[in-house]
Amino acid sequence: MSVTELRCTSCLAPIDPSRGPTQRCVYCGTTLVLGGEAAQAGALRLEHCGPNKIAVIKVLREFLGLGLKEAKDLAESAPCVVADWADPARLALFRAELEAVDARVSSGGEPYRAPAPAPAPAPAGAVVLEHCGPNKIGVIKVVREHTGLGLKDAKELVECAPCTIEPKKPSLRSLRDELLAVGARVR
Repeated sequence: MSVTELRCTSCLAPIDPSRGPTQRCVYCGTTLVLGGEAAQAGALRLEHCGPNKIAVIKVLREFLGLGLKEAKDLAESAPCVVADWADPARLALFRAELEAVDARVSSGGEPYRAPAPAPAPAPAGAVVLEHCGPNKIGVIKVVREHTGLGLKDAKELVECAPCTIEPKKPSLRSLRDELLAVGARVR
């Protein structure tokens, strides 16, 4: 099995083909037309690795026969289709193994849609981080600089987006502008 990653023609952001043959890029808004539907009825989608990415990578290696790097890249590209097999027993076993390590998976062509929480009003000066974009490390650095959080806390905050980020003290450059400069989506 080879892992091929589709990218937006305008901004080169990763594109998930299982979301349909026509879709909008979440980063730049470009309308994209893909060759066809990727996910079929016998498809298994990895929506999120959950708290134990290493265990998910081990399960992917075991069931798909991938090397370590390929399995890691596949796990990090979630949400994505990880299997499209005609054998329902093998598919069910794969799903059970992924769920046993707390990964979030869905079947078929429809992606899992978690209910969106009602947005809470942000305090004055706070910014709502909707998505970290392609430069998660840059976003973590900006969050650490403006909030004074440690590396682990800042990383957890960025990974649980959408979330509200409150700067510790006002600075010359606004938190919102710096997050936008490193490619994050904010409101």
